Amino acid sequence: MFVIRSYQSTAGNRFYQRHPIRESTSRLRRARTRTESFAGILVCALVPPSSSFGVPITVLQCCSSSFVMILMSLFVTALLLPLFILSTATDKIKVFPEKYYTDVDNNNIFVCSPETVTKKAKSDWAAGEEVVLDGGQCKDYDQFLAEDGQGDFLDCVVWIEGQTIGALDKLGVDAYLMSGSLLGWYRHHKGVVPWDVDGDLGMNQDSCNAAFQAKGGKQKNMIGLLRETIGKQFYVGARLQGVGSSLPEDSFKACDTNELMVRGTHPNGKTCHTDIWIMHPDEAKYKGTEFECQCKSDVPKPRVCRKGDYCNALDDFLPVQRTTQTAITTSSNVKVPRKPKEVLDILYSNTDFLNMATIPGNYKFGSRVLVLGSDAAPQPVTNFLPQRTQQPIQSAANKQLFVGPFPEAWIAIVIAAFVIGMAFGALLHRCYVRRHSTTIAYTTVDNAGSS
Repeated sequence: MFVIRSYQSTAGNRFYQRHPIRESTSRLRRARTRTESFAGILVCALVPPSSSFGVPITVLQCCSSSFVMILMSLFVTALLLPLFILSTATDKIKVFPEKYYTDVDNNNIFVCSPETVTKKAKSDWAAGEEVVLDGGQCKDYDQFLAEDGQGDFLDCVVWIEGQTIGALDKLGVDAYLMSGSLLGWYRHHKGVVPWDVDGDLGMNQDSCNAAFQAKGGKQKNMIGLLRETIGKQFYVGARLQGVGSSLPEDSFKACDTNELMVRGTHPNGKTCHTDIWIMHPDEAKYKGTEFECQCKSDVPKPRVCRKGDYCNALDDFLPVQRTTQTAITTSSNVKVPRKPKEVLDILYSNTDFLNMATIPGNYKFGSRVLVLGSDAAPQPVTNFLPQRTQQPIQSAANKQLFVGPFPEAWIAIVIAAFVIGMAFGALLHRCYVRRHSTTIAYTTVDNAGSS
């Protein structure tokens, strides 16, 4: 028996004594009680043992302390796993062998800095050798869309295209996707080109002039009529074709210009614009003017042109097809030409993905290199990712490359996260027991009758 303190009172002498056996038993009982459940741990962490609530903390007493540790480990693992995922970004990219691909899954698109693709790497790849790039300066599809809010910007582009097509439809004008927007719809399965920087629409000058004559009223040209229809929250103007600078609003009549532009701000806060290219008819009345077409004789008549020598048969455009276009979270009702591929073939020498080449015709991302490949991770061991990642990639030579089943690396990541969570849970459990267990148990002995 260890005497801690004594004093004299009218009731007699009272001594406070410490009992080692009771101390040990009491400590274990309290530790077990307060670790009987995950909820108990959370409550005890907030409510000290001396709380005036006076309620024993035995919530959901159904689990042993070891099971609580497992629950804590799972909880911590769930918190740590996203960090592991972020820290294991692709650092090696196995480049696909072909130069042209007609269809590529988003998981196999990488946008890299020019320093990533060295002359030796490009030479080896062109020679047919297997090339693995250091992906430290590359961004996969999701990372690229997160850069400077590119994903939100693409939502804005699809939205402004839908708003503009809808407004022109009310006026009786068929506006359709053109250039990069049409390429995105065609190549990216009714989607968008990830690195696009604006919208592109087209409309025929004859139908535009007819609509203006019918509904133009006091407006001088299509700028005022379109602004009146689409809403004053949008900017509508004309641009100098090939330069991009604005034209004075009163510089032309009806639709006798080359390019209009509509700009607006999406609800997500991004501001974007769409160009509206005016397709001029190849007719004698325009000879000697800026609208004169210079079409090759093998293009069937009637035909229309843009920029003089970009010519298509009129029935490549009309009648238009109604369809939808989707960016990331935004979809719009749009129209496309009757023969999208024929229109694209005039505008682009090739509509395929161009592997290991800089992004063409792009003022913002034109210095970046498009790399088509896969994460150079260990070979897959199972097949339980969504079916989308199992789709074949079609090369220009009709070769099929399968990518993306669940790799061994992810199994290692999950196990590592769980082990760290287990260790953290055990440490938290130990610290909790030390904090909340009583170090000394006291009993009172009344010796009033011994004196």
